[in-house]
Amino acid sequence: MNPQQSAGPPGTVRIGSNRKRLFTFLGGLSALVIVAAIFFSVIGGGGNNFTPVITIAQDQTELIRIAKLGATKATGQTTLNVAFNLQLSLTSAQQKLLSYLADNHIKLGTKQLALKQNAQTTKQLSDAVATSSFDSTFVTVIQSQLGTYAQALKTAYNTNPGPKGRQLLSAQYNGAQLLIEQSKQTAP
Repeated sequence: MNPQQSAGPPGTVRIGSNRKRLFTFLGGLSALVIVAAIFFSVIGGGGNNFTPVITIAQDQTELIRIAKLGATKATGQTTLNVAFNLQLSLTSAQQKLLSYLADNHIKLGTKQLALKQNAQTTKQLSDAVATSSFDSTFVTVIQSQLGTYAQALKTAYNTNPGPKGRQLLSAQYNGAQLLIEQSKQTAP
């Protein structure tokens, strides 16, 4: 009748002891999960969603590519002016955007930037060269692409990329609106 001895036969485990170990283990595991979640939140940039901003960079790459085609294939001076202005403006805008992404530890390679290259657009412009309607086709394509680009800028702005990102996207949206206006003045 010694109170120090276990109540059961030798080799049995006391239930209270196992329950205490289980709760201690689960408490430690929960604390580890919470610490890991905080760590990955800090490392991951606080939950910012940069996907719409990456889409903008891809749109810019496609618009620059189309502008280069316009700069080499257009026959009218006003269309050439639009193509050159578009190429210079978007190249500058893209450099600023890529710098912003790099500051947020996101680096995009050439292949990733070219993911939105549209073979159908290339064919449409090639066919226009063959039918001597390149300038009007180019302006139509550019207006459509710039409209899509401006909408993507709005979407990216609304995903709250932070104050610097919002300021950058706002300036690029204003630039896109100016390019759209210029292309409308060129419309044949």
